[in-house]
Amino acid sequence: MTWKIKIFTIVMASATWVSNAQDTLTLEKVVEKTLSANLDVQIAQVQIQQSSNLVSLGQAGFFPSVSIGGNAAYSNNNTNLEFAGGLPPVERNGAVNTALGGNIGINYTLFNGLGRVYSYRRLQTQQSLSVVQAKLVSENAALEAINRFINAQQAKANVKLAKANHKISRERLNYSRKAFANGANSKLDLLTAEIDAINDSLLMIQAESAYNKEIFALNVSLGNQPESACLISANVPVPVLETSDDLLKKVTDNNTAIIIAGLSKKLTENQLKLSKSQQLPSLSMNAGYGYQSSQNGAGIILSQNTLGVNTGLNLSMPIFNGKQLSNAIKNATLDVQKSSFEKEKASLLAKQLMLEALQDQTILEVQIINLNKSLQLAEQALSRAKVAYQSGQLRFVELRSAQTNKLQAETGLLNAQMNLIRIRYSIKRLMGELI
Repeated sequence: MTWKIKIFTIVMASATWVSNAQDTLTLEKVVEKTLSANLDVQIAQVQIQQSSNLVSLGQAGFFPSVSIGGNAAYSNNNTNLEFAGGLPPVERNGAVNTALGGNIGINYTLFNGLGRVYSYRRLQTQQSLSVVQAKLVSENAALEAINRFINAQQAKANVKLAKANHKISRERLNYSRKAFANGANSKLDLLTAEIDAINDSLLMIQAESAYNKEIFALNVSLGNQPESACLISANVPVPVLETSDDLLKKVTDNNTAIIIAGLSKKLTENQLKLSKSQQLPSLSMNAGYGYQSSQNGAGIILSQNTLGVNTGLNLSMPIFNGKQLSNAIKNATLDVQKSSFEKEKASLLAKQLMLEALQDQTILEVQIINLNKSLQLAEQALSRAKVAYQSGQLRFVELRSAQTNKLQAETGLLNAQMNLIRIRYSIKRLMGELI
């Protein structure tokens, strides 16, 4: 990740998932580990190697094919031969016939309507397509790992907030017990405080469990065992984005889905040329050098041995094949038209997603500003409530209300900040700059 970033730090308490890992996982390490160890990414890399192995002149048919062969035959028959021209008949019982030979042959296509050229270009385009498709897989894996990292950060912060809320509930319960013993509170107040303390205790346990689950999911994204120890950094890098016009231009130029659609269109154009090349004549040459030896137990020629070269040229020209070739050309033309529409659709969709993300970002930025103000007001209200409670002007229930209002403001602000970070990374992906 080479783009400019800001650092967003979350102050969080320890959760129940205790890690023995010595290295703290930063977001940069998460992305790096994902790109090297994620199983989906590794599968995509193997597919790149497979397509690269096919990009060769020999695979496209530019080189001749050479083969060697041999034959051997044996027969033992009772034979009765009659000849024209006055030759006496021949009758043999147990006539043995044998044949033995070997040869080396070569076959080469001299011309096939530039089909080999288009075949080679298709292999090159398919190899390029596999590279871009692997990038898309890597982007998906990286974005998932980033979201898992952010989710774990948010879950860890939620644990802290749940513990703070549970602490308030315990304080209220202790107060209610004392007030009930002194006759200041009713039994209903005490029961309500006990129920709130139990519920907040369950919420704290659920928050801790949610954090552990996010760690399990993050480990799988990294190619680790789910239960592996994992200690995540509290720092979250936040990408700094350019202007809207620059972002839209980068989406058009670098979006992976658009590039894939462009390469797919190139493949269909090449296939159309390849289909049209089959309308032209094809010329091929074959040559062979071999040895043949045969023994005939009955007949005029009792043995024969040959050693030499044989060559030939083959010319073929398609005339009629039930309109198979013309239909193939028509469908290839339609495929080019369809791929053009698909590329345009990919471009429009990428721009739509970018504009929607920018709209969401604007809303969240305004929301964060307002939530910061709300948090400041909640902190001021809590500070005054504490003073009023100590002077006896407020009851504990009213103090608890001020405390919970502050926690709710903190939770809302945290969620908005995390959502903004997620959107920023999704925008980076749309621009083709996530990895």
